[in-house]
Amino acid sequence: MTDTVDLLNYETYQNMPNERVAAVLAAITPEACMQQNENDSHPLHLATSHNAPLEVIDKILAAWPDAAKVKDKSRWYPLHWAALQREEQLVIIEKLLVLYPKAAAAKTITDRTPADIVELEDERPANEGKSTRLIELLRAWEADPEMMMAEVSGASVAG
Repeated sequence: MTDTVDLLNYETYQNMPNERVAAVLAAITPEACMQQNENDSHPLHLATSHNAPLEVIDKILAAWPDAAKVKDKSRWYPLHWAALQREEQLVIIEKLLVLYPKAAAAKTITDRTPADIVELEDERPANEGKSTRLIELLRAWEADPEMMMAEVSGASVAG
């Protein structure tokens, strides 16, 4: 099986199917969760950009809870990558928002927030209007992360 160092090399994973990336990341060691590649991407960046299942995301975050707070060279946080997957990663997006609310307003090197990324994807004819709920969620976190955290905290206390 590909080891984590090889997986983190962009050439290794760029054309690898999402399922294969997720399978390799599922076997990752806790120590490897903090490794980075030439793009400053870490395993959580790879997991969110390749639509890895929640179990893989949870494993990486259990090993390195601050992984959600790390950006790559293009200033993409794992939240940006998860947002690019849109509705497919809604549970993961919600988890990342709670772990690092500031990422919702963080801009990439091309001056885009996670909501901007989803809006751009939603403008494509095949995706048109499919992510309205997600865009609203991301914009709410972007505008007022403290209020959103209070809502989440209130919901978990009430729930």
